[in-house]
Amino acid sequence: MVSRRTFLQLSMLQVATMAGLPALKTFAGFQEPSSSGQWVYLNGLYLDPATLRPTRRIGAVTPVDQNHSAFLCYFTESGFEGKINLPFLPHSVLKHPDPKKPFSVIAIPRRAQVAAEIDLSQKSITRLFHPAPGGFFYGHGQIIRKENRPFLFVSEVGQDSAEGTITIRDVNTLKVVKTLSSHGYSPHEILQMPGKDEILICNSGSKLASPDGNYVGTKFPSSISLVHVHSGKLIRKWQCPTQDKVGFFDGFAHGLVLPSGEVILATKPQEEESNDSGNIYLLTNKFEIQHLSLPENLQNRTKGQFLSIAYDEPTQQVFVSMPLGHFTVVFSSVNWKYRSHVDFKKSNGLNFSADGKSLYISNGLGQLAKASVNDPSRLKLINELGKGGTEAHLDRVWMPPLKL
Repeated sequence: MVSRRTFLQLSMLQVATMAGLPALKTFAGFQEPSSSGQWVYLNGLYLDPATLRPTRRIGAVTPVDQNHSAFLCYFTESGFEGKINLPFLPHSVLKHPDPKKPFSVIAIPRRAQVAAEIDLSQKSITRLFHPAPGGFFYGHGQIIRKENRPFLFVSEVGQDSAEGTITIRDVNTLKVVKTLSSHGYSPHEILQMPGKDEILICNSGSKLASPDGNYVGTKFPSSISLVHVHSGKLIRKWQCPTQDKVGFFDGFAHGLVLPSGEVILATKPQEEESNDSGNIYLLTNKFEIQHLSLPENLQNRTKGQFLSIAYDEPTQQVFVSMPLGHFTVVFSSVNWKYRSHVDFKKSNGLNFSADGKSLYISNGLGQLAKASVNDPSRLKLINELGKGGTEAHLDRVWMPPLKL
C-alpha cells in the first residue's frame, strides 16, 4: 500500500516510462496521470454461482467449487467495468511491470496454491503459477527493482508449518529465483523501505487452517521483521505488543510506509472473525512501536481485524478500515490523534479517486461507497452489488484505456 501522492510522484513516473505512456503533467505541485490512461480499480469477488450473490468464506478458507465462484472484479471511473472468473479468490492485485504487457496484472490469493497473471483487455488468464513446493500463497506481493530489473516478491507459508517464506520471482516466467526467510510465522504484507535494499515483513502469526476452514494448531507469535534483501539477513525484529497478554494476542497483518518513513500497522486476532479485536500501531522513525487510541465509544465497537490502510498526504490523514466494527477510522498524521470515522457496514478496501478528492470504500457485501476526503461523513453508496468486490482490499493500477 502507498499513499496517493507518493504513488503519483514515484510509481506513476515509473509505470509511464515502462509502459511507453506520454510524459506526466504537473498540477497543484504534484504529478498527475496523463489523459492517455486511467486508474483501474480491482477487487476479489466471491459469489454463490446459483444466486450470483456475494457469499461468505468457509471459516478461514475460500474454496472454489460448485457452490463457490471467485472473480477478479474491476471498474474505471469512466464507467467501464467487468469481472473475470478465476480458480481462486484474489486477495491483492499488482500491476505487471513489463511494458509489453500494459493491460496485465498479477493476482495473489491467501491460503491457496495457485495465483495468476491476467490480461484485463482480453479478460483472460495468461499464466498460472504456484507457491514453493508444499506451501501456500499468503496474500500479498510487491514489485521491487533489483539490478535495474523488476522482481515479484510474494509472501508464502509452509503446508504443515507456519514458518514464513518470501519468494522472489522473475516477472516474465514467474518462476522462483531466490527465497528469503520472513524470520517469523505466517507472513502477509511486504513493505519496501524507501531508498533502501530492505523490506519490512508483517508476520501475522495466523493459525494454520484445514481444508474445511477450521483453524488448527497453536497460536504463533506475531512480529514485524526488517530484512536486508540481498543477503536475506534479519536487521531488526519487533514482537507484537500484546504477545504476553494472557488469553489473547493480535498479529501484524497490514502496513503502509508514509513519506516520513513512519509505518502504520493494522493487526488482527489469531482468528479474524473472533470477538477479540486487532489494534492500530505506529512504527516511528526511532523504530518505536506506539499504540493509536480510539475514543471509547468507537473502541467498544471494534471486533476482529483492522484491515486496509490508505494515506492522503495533502490533508495528512490516515484511513484504516474495521470490517466487523462497520467503520473506517481517520487519524491525523501530524499528531496521531483520532480525527473522525466513517460508518459503512463491513468496510473492507480503501483507495482514492483519480482527482484525489474522494475515498472509495468497498465492503464484504459487494458494495462500493464514496466519501469526501475533506468530510468523510459525506458518504454515498455507488452500487448495491458487485462493483466493489467482496475481498479485503481495493487495489488500483494505471493502464491505457480499456475497450469493450
